[in-house]
Amino acid sequence: MGTETFIDRFMRSLSSLSGVLAIGCLDLIAKTDGSYASKAKKLFDESFPTIALSKIIDTGVLEQAKSSPVYDLKLSGPVGEVFCSIFPLGGEGGAGYIVMQGGSQIGPAGKAIGGFMAGLFADGLDDAKRPPDTAGEKYRDGLLSTREIQAKLFPRFTGVAGLDIASVYLPVELMSGDFIDAFYLGENIYQVTGCDVTGYDAASSYAGAAMRTLVKSLSSKKIVPSALIELAVSKLDRILDELHSLVYMTIFQIEPKTGKTRISSLGRPNAILYKARKNGFIVLNKTSMGNDLAKRNIFKDISFSLDPGDILLFYSNGVAEVSTENGSMAYGEGRIVECLNENLGESSMDIVHALTESLSGFANHSGFEYDVLFISIKKT
Repeated sequence: MGTETFIDRFMRSLSSLSGVLAIGCLDLIAKTDGSYASKAKKLFDESFPTIALSKIIDTGVLEQAKSSPVYDLKLSGPVGEVFCSIFPLGGEGGAGYIVMQGGSQIGPAGKAIGGFMAGLFADGLDDAKRPPDTAGEKYRDGLLSTREIQAKLFPRFTGVAGLDIASVYLPVELMSGDFIDAFYLGENIYQVTGCDVTGYDAASSYAGAAMRTLVKSLSSKKIVPSALIELAVSKLDRILDELHSLVYMTIFQIEPKTGKTRISSLGRPNAILYKARKNGFIVLNKTSMGNDLAKRNIFKDISFSLDPGDILLFYSNGVAEVSTENGSMAYGEGRIVECLNENLGESSMDIVHALTESLSGFANHSGFEYDVLFISIKKT
């Protein structure tokens, strides 16, 4: 692999999506000396009747596609219609494109990964063949840039009257599909999503990008969390069986003024509820409803009211599974409850910091094996 570039390495990593991504092939094309040429190509189906790049160029569609995040095109292929989705890269002058071809129109999930890749490759087109150490650095730099973009997309939780919210995200690898998102649904409902995606490769990044896009586009004040999750999962269509098993996602819908709250999850609901009046904790994935949601084929809501002083804590799968340095003991939900109990009077920011410090100390500061996410929601 002595002359492998950042682009080569990333395209090779897409092999994990074979049979998952509902497209036949993917091209990265760039303009060199005034004409377009393929920089890299990935075939997901060797028998797919690919449209020649020259035919796509001859339509003049590449110039039209410059002004759109994604441009859809249908062409006649050797054995029938071929659907193309074209994503201009974020580089200067629209100098390159991601071109996806498939036997059917590329859906929202496929477009999510197309946009993700267009952003990732935007600054990589000038990466000529270089020594392996430089290629590795370029690959790392590209993923770091993507991680910075992800971090900028994370919500700041400011201006939510009635709620004190803070989060922390500690990734263990550069490539991850985990995300935290939050926004208002109308004037009275604030929706918070915590998503933990298994693995650290192209498939996990794809799953996270697809799910985030779907949740964002489908959310409405008229759709409760359980219905939203069911709808998002159904939209994954042909890739459902392969991808939804990678995703553990919990969605909270809260009315900040009244405290009325609904929760649902894809997979076990990793959340703990502290009720100030009763001075008690409820580990939601230990409840009967939590057990039902863990089966991943039941879509229901857990409803309750957040009163002043109540705390709702979300944590990723990796938190409970963090082990001591010698691997003899796991952190578990019990220690999350203990740490939360010791910091009930603190702000949400201090709570997530205390949990992070407790987790790191338990592992003797030896690092984590899985991504760590915390979201603390406190009713004020």
